[in-house]
Amino acid sequence: MTSLTPMIQHLLPDTDDSMSGFARVFHHPPSYAYLCREMGISEKDIQATIYPRIGMRRASPIGWLGFKVPMKSMDFPYARFCIRCLDANGYGLKLWDHRASLACPDHQIKLLTHCPSCKRRLSHNRWPYDCICGQRITFTFVTVSKPEAELMLNIVKKGDQNLLDLLDVIFDQTEMWVQWGILNPDRRLPVLLGLFEGTFQPGMLDNAPHRMAKEIHPRALYCLLLGAPNKRFRAHGQKLLECADQRIRAFIPKALILPKEYIEGVLGTRRISLKKFIQDGHIPEAMERTGIPLSEVNRLLLELEHEPFDPEQGIKATLLRSKRPPASLSKVVTSIKAGEIESLGYDARQGLEALRIEPFSYPKASVPTEAYTIQTLSKYWGVNQASIYFLIQSGFLEAERGNGQFGKNWLIRQIDVQAFEAEFLFASMLGRSARLSAHKVMALARTHQVEPVSGPTVDGGPTFLFLQSDITASFKSLLRKHAYEP
Repeated sequence: MTSLTPMIQHLLPDTDDSMSGFARVFHHPPSYAYLCREMGISEKDIQATIYPRIGMRRASPIGWLGFKVPMKSMDFPYARFCIRCLDANGYGLKLWDHRASLACPDHQIKLLTHCPSCKRRLSHNRWPYDCICGQRITFTFVTVSKPEAELMLNIVKKGDQNLLDLLDVIFDQTEMWVQWGILNPDRRLPVLLGLFEGTFQPGMLDNAPHRMAKEIHPRALYCLLLGAPNKRFRAHGQKLLECADQRIRAFIPKALILPKEYIEGVLGTRRISLKKFIQDGHIPEAMERTGIPLSEVNRLLLELEHEPFDPEQGIKATLLRSKRPPASLSKVVTSIKAGEIESLGYDARQGLEALRIEPFSYPKASVPTEAYTIQTLSKYWGVNQASIYFLIQSGFLEAERGNGQFGKNWLIRQIDVQAFEAEFLFASMLGRSARLSAHKVMALARTHQVEPVSGPTVDGGPTFLFLQSDITASFKSLLRKHAYEP
């Protein structure tokens, strides 16, 4: 008997601290087994209720129906059940414990997971007909197709660990889409089945209503599959790319940072060092330390995307490295962005490794007229250079690398500056026009629910930035009114 069991003073969970005591015992199988024996439960029944941990580490997987499953894939904290099965059997099924198990194969209905009244997740601590909100649950059965209902059951019957692992990665991918606002959780099951069988179409998703939503490259859409360590999963993601006949708009949070191996898989450059791309300026150098956001990878893929042409008319970029002088793919991409290669085509489904270009030379690129550098533009706008650099890296301001006398400086064309000014406005500029500090402008903006699109509290930017459309005439009048207050 361990020191955990004495914490339980009563076997009735509603008495004293029994619930906290039970919770600790359930996480300690020997104590749980001892308690069951004291209550007269047979050894066989005890083993049937305990999932064994495979390994001695905290992150070790557990055994579930003959599979090795990571703890994050199990839905232990919350309840999910088929009410018809529960009424008939009086107990839940192990099949329901996996998070990707969304329907009952016997009755072909979706498992109940949320209270219809308050939308909270259902708990094991209450009878299924009751919720913490006090409302008695009334059930509405949502029927599903037979393939959808038997998705998890068929995997369990086959006993194939790879299939369950693939479904787990696909579930993570759908969870990411839910966070992006392009997948309704109520429609997750048909999407899950389509992704698993390779018949999924992006048209099954919705365009995110977020005002900062941007086009998502197909390779970024399937980032978790294409970047997976398992070769079979990457091949499955490649198969899905062949069906990607429609583009989706979504808002990818800048805080979404994937491991280096996943980024290389999304870019399709596993044979080329990611550090080389950073050195050549495709990806900001600072991100080498903090991690590369998926939004930055999506931007790079969209920048280099063109309609593919006949491969026989071009040379594969991977072959250029065997020429004299050798040219790495990274140098090819550098030349493309600098405008030194005019003719470009590649199959977007294959990633940057599939770049095909015509034989090229490196002519001197002409310097655009009426162009700003970061230094001159910061003086023109009255903001620091770090703010300009952040706007370029975040995609708010269009810019390109300079050549010749400008070296590696960024060049911002006059037309791009005008386009930025037509869409955005700095808080400091707004303050100067009304003789207010930027801090005062932000205080009034928060009071009147005018939200910035960039800034220290939004995406880590050095300067607060507003959309011109959000700055109404009444708000400008309010600023001028406060400018003259003592």
